[in-house]
Amino acid sequence: LRCKVPKVAFPSDKFQFGVSNDGTRSSSPLNSVTMMNYALDFTQGGELEMGSALLQDMGETFTMSFWVFMAGPPLVTQTVVELTTADQAVGKTGLYWEGFGLGQLSLYLNGEYKAENAEKRLLPVGMWHFVALSSSNDGGGKMNVWMNDERVISQIDFVTFVDNQDTIFSRAVQSMTMGKDFNGYIDQLKIWQEPTENDDVLYGSRFESATEGTLAYFR
Repeated sequence: LRCKVPKVAFPSDKFQFGVSNDGTRSSSPLNSVTMMNYALDFTQGGELEMGSALLQDMGETFTMSFWVFMAGPPLVTQTVVELTTADQAVGKTGLYWEGFGLGQLSLYLNGEYKAENAEKRLLPVGMWHFVALSSSNDGGGKMNVWMNDERVISQIDFVTFVDNQDTIFSRAVQSMTMGKDFNGYIDQLKIWQEPTENDDVLYGSRFESATEGTLAYFR
């Protein structure tokens, strides 16, 4: 972990009082920031790298959700989350903050930019956004992505990860990095071992109380 770490976890159990970092969903004033000191701060540099034990537990299929706050427009491509494999067969896979002006949270799978519903991934800066992605090996590999109240990518094909840690040619997830060169904040990161198609599960993971079945929970 090489970024500014909050002193305490975010008190999202108190969201009903309008102090949650939930993109104005709980009576927080529009375009204002509340409780910023509770999030991982990447605006001064640094990154978060997942440990090898967690990656091995994740295996080839997983789901993750988190809150993300963009502090400014993406003048250069910035990494929100990136996954790599030992032999790089899967290629550049992850979510990146890029573009000009409004900015887009772009999805790349196997090194290829995915344009599906691109207009729904244009996100305003200065607000919190709820993001989730789920990887499965169904039919060779499928990826789902949610942003705020909508599934913006549904069952898109890609060369999936393969849970084989015993070879240098493995397509298992070798590294997962968040926040590299990212001008923003990330909070409430949760990782599950199983993929999901259930929108309600992801929406329920927005808040602190919904942690059942998680492999990791970064408050």
